[in-house]
Amino acid sequence: MTALDRFHLLVDEMLATLGIAPPPLDNSNGLLRLHRQGNVDLLLGLGGEDFWYLLIDLGQPPPELRYREWHEIARRNAISDEPLQPVLALDRHDNTYLWIKLPLVGCSTAMSLAAFHALIGCGHEILYSRHTA
Repeated sequence: MTALDRFHLLVDEMLATLGIAPPPLDNSNGLLRLHRQGNVDLLLGLGGEDFWYLLIDLGQPPPELRYREWHEIARRNAISDEPLQPVLALDRHDNTYLWIKLPLVGCSTAMSLAAFHALIGCGHEILYSRHTA
């Protein structure tokens, strides 16, 4: 089984368990974008021969976000004992995103679901804290 085939299988199993109909996957495509609530996108991507990732784009932080709030958000990147810890990052355009890297081999549906829920939960906390800060 190729890395792309394994990626498609993992994505199909995860989405089916979540009750989300997977869009048709192009055999040459290692990237899937799902538009979910609001304007937050979930990206599922093949990162190479041995890993895949889940990523949510949180967009640009509002200009009124203060140092204290950034400080709290950045704490999420600290080393922890959480097995599936979302990583907060900035791209070259200063958009914020969260991602989790998963292995292609040895990744179960349960692991994929746990990563999905960890990522969505963390994203919700960050987006919610932006609106209540």
